Amino acid sequence: MKSIGDNQNAKIKGEHFCFSLNKSICKNSDQFKLVMHAIKNFVRRGDHFLLLKMIRRNLLVFNGMKENLVVKRGRSVLAERLAGGTTYTGEVTDGALGDGVAPTFTNASTQLNTEVARLAAVDSSFEDNIAYIDFFFDSGDAPDQTYTEWGTFIDGDGTTPNSGRAFSLLATGGWVKSGSMYVSSKYTII
Repeated sequence: MKSIGDNQNAKIKGEHFCFSLNKSICKNSDQFKLVMHAIKNFVRRGDHFLLLKMIRRNLLVFNGMKENLVVKRGRSVLAERLAGGTTYTGEVTDGALGDGVAPTFTNASTQLNTEVARLAAVDSSFEDNIAYIDFFFDSGDAPDQTYTEWGTFIDGDGTTPNSGRAFSLLATGGWVKSGSMYVSSKYTII
């Protein structure tokens, strides 16, 4: 029989996948829908086939995946919701890009160092113990540049910098945006 102490390994793992889309792809076009389908199959199912096909056709570039744990502020919102608190919904509503110099985040961090652009999630779903939250930055939504920070936020307003409660913050290692960018955040409760 397990003792209470045996469950100390529970955590929330965040994985963030970043893609740059070819400048010729228009939002809601057939090509856009095809690329979104390929990205979702890759992130949700690990299916590389369609993604590689889109890359070979120069429709997108995979900028990489970064992992992180959810910061204390985000976990405290979930604990509050579990206990019946209603101050926050617990829903990750916003994603934000930043360009802070050599960003580092700790468990106590509450925002990006230098937030540049923020948008509301375009899609979200869950399956068993995994939540998927997707963000699309169209060509005019954020400047074309290298982004060193990524964050997701609970109950943000979709446009105001540093709004909402930080859920997940990470140093990207340098995601390059040239045209439009798609970020898929995957949270696994282990």
